[in-house]
Amino acid sequence: MKRKYIVPLILASVSATTLGAHAQFSVKADYSESTTLTGDMIQVSGFKGEGKIGEKIVLPDGMLNGGSEKAKITVLDPRGQVVATSTESDKTTFVPTLKGYYSVKYYSEDNGKLTTATDELKILVQGDDYSISLPSNSKYVVPATVKTNTKVQIPVPTVSCNDVEMTQTSIISSQAKRGLKVVVYKKDNASATTELSFNETTKTFDYTPSSAGVYEIVYRYYDANGFVQDYKTDSFTVKDNFDASKIKLNFSYKSSKPSTAVLGVKTSLPKVKAFDENNNSTELDAYVDIKVKHSTSGKEYTVTDYSFTPMEKGSYEVTYQVSIPVYGISTKTNTFIISDVKDNQNPIVKIVNNYTYTTTNGVTVIDKVFDDANKNNVCDAGETVLYNKDDYTNITDEERQEKIATAMSNTDYNIPSVVYLTTDGTGAAKATVKLPAVYSVDNFSDYSNLKFERTVKSSTGLISVVRKNNADGTKEDYPANQWAEYTFTSEGDYSIRYEVKDENGNSYMTSYAITVKASEAELKDDSGNFVLPTITFPAFTSYAKNDATISFSKPTATDKYDTRVETRVYYSFDRNDFDVKDEVTTIGSDGMYKFDLSKVADIASHNSIYIHAVAYNDYANDGTNRKYSQLTREVVLVNTNDADAPRFTNIDDFFTSLATKNGKTSIDDKGMNSDNKPAFDQKEKIKLPDVLVEDTKDGNLSIALEVRDPNGKKVTVKNSKYTKTVDRTGSEITNNKYTISGGSFIADYSGVYTITFTAKDSGGNIIAKTVGIRVRDTEKPDIVLSSYDPFTSAVEVGKFIEVPAATLTDKGVTLTDITTNIPYDQKESGKAGTYWELIEGPSLSTMGTVGFTPTVAGDYVIKYYGWDQEGNLTETKNYTITAKDTIKPTIKLENDYVLTDVEWTEDKPVVVYAPGVLEMYDGYRDKDDPSKDYDQTEVSDITLTVKVYDRDNNVVEGVVATDHKVVNVNGVDQNEYFVIGKDANDQDITVTRYQFTAKKQGVYTIKYIATDAAGNSTEISKTVNVGDVIDPEVEWKDSDTNLITKANIGDSFEFNLNMLNIDGISAEEAIVAAADQDKAEYTVTVNMYDSSSSLVTNQYKNDSTKKNSYKWDFEKSGTYELRIIAQDKAGNKITKSYNIVVEAKDENKETVKPIVGTVLIVVSALILVGVVTYFVVTGKKKSVAKQSPKAKK
Repeated sequence: MKRKYIVPLILASVSATTLGAHAQFSVKADYSESTTLTGDMIQVSGFKGEGKIGEKIVLPDGMLNGGSEKAKITVLDPRGQVVATSTESDKTTFVPTLKGYYSVKYYSEDNGKLTTATDELKILVQGDDYSISLPSNSKYVVPATVKTNTKVQIPVPTVSCNDVEMTQTSIISSQAKRGLKVVVYKKDNASATTELSFNETTKTFDYTPSSAGVYEIVYRYYDANGFVQDYKTDSFTVKDNFDASKIKLNFSYKSSKPSTAVLGVKTSLPKVKAFDENNNSTELDAYVDIKVKHSTSGKEYTVTDYSFTPMEKGSYEVTYQVSIPVYGISTKTNTFIISDVKDNQNPIVKIVNNYTYTTTNGVTVIDKVFDDANKNNVCDAGETVLYNKDDYTNITDEERQEKIATAMSNTDYNIPSVVYLTTDGTGAAKATVKLPAVYSVDNFSDYSNLKFERTVKSSTGLISVVRKNNADGTKEDYPANQWAEYTFTSEGDYSIRYEVKDENGNSYMTSYAITVKASEAELKDDSGNFVLPTITFPAFTSYAKNDATISFSKPTATDKYDTRVETRVYYSFDRNDFDVKDEVTTIGSDGMYKFDLSKVADIASHNSIYIHAVAYNDYANDGTNRKYSQLTREVVLVNTNDADAPRFTNIDDFFTSLATKNGKTSIDDKGMNSDNKPAFDQKEKIKLPDVLVEDTKDGNLSIALEVRDPNGKKVTVKNSKYTKTVDRTGSEITNNKYTISGGSFIADYSGVYTITFTAKDSGGNIIAKTVGIRVRDTEKPDIVLSSYDPFTSAVEVGKFIEVPAATLTDKGVTLTDITTNIPYDQKESGKAGTYWELIEGPSLSTMGTVGFTPTVAGDYVIKYYGWDQEGNLTETKNYTITAKDTIKPTIKLENDYVLTDVEWTEDKPVVVYAPGVLEMYDGYRDKDDPSKDYDQTEVSDITLTVKVYDRDNNVVEGVVATDHKVVNVNGVDQNEYFVIGKDANDQDITVTRYQFTAKKQGVYTIKYIATDAAGNSTEISKTVNVGDVIDPEVEWKDSDTNLITKANIGDSFEFNLNMLNIDGISAEEAIVAAADQDKAEYTVTVNMYDSSSSLVTNQYKNDSTKKNSYKWDFEKSGTYELRIIAQDKAGNKITKSYNIVVEAKDENKETVKPIVGTVLIVVSALILVGVVTYFVVTGKKKSVAKQSPKAKK
């Protein structure tokens, strides 16, 4: 079976028009069963991995199989853009314009065999780093908006090269290609750009916009080759009617203002926000002018980047003013004071080697800084000059101080931590130590105003100043810039102290502990030898080009007695010896040693160089030489001029070795076994055979093994390793042999796996070879459904269900060319497919190609099948789709039939005809697409019930369905049919209506209830008014007087029907029947209920003299309800409820409080011997308050 695979190894072909397009190294190849799975051998000689921007790079040709045929080449820049491709005749060349790694791929293509490609080779392109910084504060600020025809002066930005700021003269270069270019264009016409000229007078680029719009400023810096190295953009808006005079310019500080400062220390000043007071939320581009003046001397100080350095004690006046020069507007000045500026910072102490200096007019200049070249802690003729001021004549003071600081930090010195006493010719025991020089820098004081002192403090607290003993017996201080000597005469623990004090009394001290032993015997082992340090030297690269810079960690050492072990690193071409003058001293910013091999004399004639880590302690000295510990590491030197490429020695036997390694009988070069089938099955573990690579000259090959699956993805190979052996003639290496132990991987996919071996030596010589392994498809594919929603919720009976589509994947790769509606037993040979089947359900006869219609409620079970091109079949689990009938029936009544009010004849029933059902169905109707309609229950199976209810919700019996009514015409009863239209044959269309008899007045409700086979019901209602259907109206004649809302426990409430009107008639009259009537027009029921809804007794109930009157006593607190029900003769009634809140009496209350409908007046009076009388007055009624007997008296 043939299959196509996409292998992302190389770019098959790139025409000239594709240069600059983004690309990946990939190729499409038809690796059919007839394809030979061994590719061409590619050999490249002298590939160089470095280049410079603007300099042409010529790539060496890649030759195929040792012949004259060339490999193809594709080059990508650091952004992944194709910048060069090979041609048939000329060398492949390109000029890099970007810094970074360019990728180069050599490859071959042959339709009859496998494609071979080298590993991606890298060329590191370097060049100067340029960066543009737009001015942060310039008087030629470009505002956000200007008026048409206003000249805009664009300031020159800062340009830095390798982090060093360039001069303006070098930025504005006169060279044709190099320098800063500034262009302006209008955004709506980007093609029309204007390159601006430099104004020598104002040092700006000037531009006057002539029309309104948004303008873009583009700054570009070009190198000497004319390549853009950096660019920045800015923009401004031009308006015809812009009026800058309306701007009320003001500013605010973005941070707090400093209140004090330190002499000689840079002081930061706050930045500001400039704004228009008309809209202070928007920050404006403006120029900030800052002036700093000493309050006493009046000296003005330069402000740079919002900072200045005070050099006088006292106070400083800082004045701000903000302006927009192009507008001609500015703010008022704002001044604040920085007070109490003084020197309160300590000087910095540095322990160094000797240096010299000159002081002129109170200003000290360091002339030279020395190093101890002989490494003997003695300042003698062997000193090395680390800094000489005469070597730096055109640098700034800041740069000079940096160079002095670097030199000072690189000087060698050693302050011993342990010494021992020896006896001189006079018998005196003593130990003399050399103490390094001292240097200091101070924030304010000049070196000449600093006081230095070296002292020695004993453990008893005795302090001795280190001084020089002159021949005449006098003593004097050692100069701070020279080494000093101090002699100890007794054993013990001491500290050596360096102290410096500035002119304002600020001082700093650093000290070093030192132990003085009584004799050297205390520092020796049992064998009488000095104890030596233990040294640690971390491993690093064992191979390097002879022009490379190698990096390695500092060695460390520990000692039994010395707490400050001195470590040094030397180099030599002798494993066992070195010269102390050949020392590695350069240390990078990362703290690692940096050793430039190209600077070592005669290195090209050697195969190895040795790096010696040496540790010295303070005491191991036999009087002539210092004893030391040593660790040596060898670095094998690689010759970059090697022209001989590596070679594979057994790659032609790959398939035979592959079969042996994996226990196969045989594998041919097409990847097939003896049965002419792919040699390996999916999921099989494939063990790669060993591949041998040899190189005569290079012992440090770069070897790559890359395995890619049939989909082009890299495969992880486990347990792959490289081992090296050498052939020697005597001590000389004559050949380097590498064994690539291929390891193993799991073949997850079917198809061809490609294995590419690449070997590259230090001379840029490369060899590459690709072979393939064919894998048979034995794995079942995976089925992925587009959705699982139909399996998680019920669907409707009768509605067509589209089942989720199935997608086939093989290890994440989607198969596309597949069948979707052919069963497995009818599948097409060599073609993948999917199929679904309805295997269980109440109805199985409605299956379609993409779905089915469940005609009966219940569970429908479906299953999916999928198979790949090899016929490997997979089945899904059973999926259940539940069909339910949840849709209620739909009822549609006659549209034009309106129920009107029915007149009522006294005590005579009337016949009413309710609307008929025009349409009824159970299912779904789509008004836009009738093809989507479906039914769930046949109309004949829908149960329709029509019920009629009177005004009291009683069922009206005798509802009859009829298509006519009987009318009397001239004394003859006739049928009058309910005709609602004509059919196509002009015949009457009748409708069945529902007849019932209304035996009393009121509102009648007709309910239509349709129920389908599943029990779903729909109900709609219609109403008809028969006779009088209006409820009576009940009104109080004087509610403010007669209706109370609050009362106290013990109070009573009286009510009479004459307080009410019913439909405008007094209630007492309304309930009395007329003389000619046996029944009154209205009836009224009145009751009072307490807070527990219990009926309160009417005290007048049995009093015949109190007809239509009521009285209730309030015996407990809570909310009482007065309920009045009025009903007319037709049965219409209304209920009115009124709440009365009853509370306990407050006998201390002495207020008059109006209450809605009631005025409650409580009066307390002291009568005679404390008798209190209470009066409760309610409206115009008599008092219902209780009186004490004595009060009556």
